[in-house]
Amino acid sequence: GKRERALELGAAEVYGPAEALAAGVRAEVVIDAAGNSRAFETAIAVTGVGGTTVTVGLPAPTDTSTVAPLQIVTIHHPAAVDRRRVDPAAVIAEP
Repeated sequence: GKRERALELGAAEVYGPAEALAAGVRAEVVIDAAGNSRAFETAIAVTGVGGTTVTVGLPAPTDTSTVAPLQIVTIHHPAAVDRRRVDPAAVIAEP
């Protein structure tokens, strides 16, 4: 399955959404390959401060996710926030 393959390719640890939340995971890199909105939301939630979330699974066209934009900016891009003002330039990576 996907988890076994991820380990073969060098992943340090693999979790399902419920397992990651229960374990209190805060990872530097999170890869979501599940293809559903719940897994995507969990991937964002367990990505540590300054970490990277990669999603490669495609959910059904009718699926929706709920992720607060400021959660991403303030938790996952702390350099972008200065006294409650958002600096988009701090989030955009240079080539």
